[in-house]
Amino acid sequence: MRKMGRMKRVLILGLLILLSVPGDAAEVLPKALRGLWAYEPGDCANPDSDGRLAIAARTVSFYAAGYDITRVVRKPDGSLRASGLVSNEGEPGRTRDSITLKLIAPDKLRVGTEDAHIYHRCPR
Repeated sequence: MRKMGRMKRVLILGLLILLSVPGDAAEVLPKALRGLWAYEPGDCANPDSDGRLAIAARTVSFYAAGYDITRVVRKPDGSLRASGLVSNEGEPGRTRDSITLKLIAPDKLRVGTEDAHIYHRCPR
């Protein structure tokens, strides 16, 4: 009888742990977002443009800022909240921050929330 009570407690504890972790949490950005993006389509051809954005499995890199992503959570609206360490050009050290990304079409990406920018996918 005692063994049965202990097994129930272990099962309940395991379920509580599973339920406390968000179901759509990941450590990498989806392949659909990865690649080179540009604020203006013409920026794709200019490697020195400050309007370019590069997304890899664990990084989001702007001209003067970069995110090292450690966690990605899908929000109810379909957007992704990517969290990690960010470094900004001209600022010492790195801070914890997050960025919101939402693929609004296969070739258009919304970056941010309130002051969102739309980026265009660059040809490969």
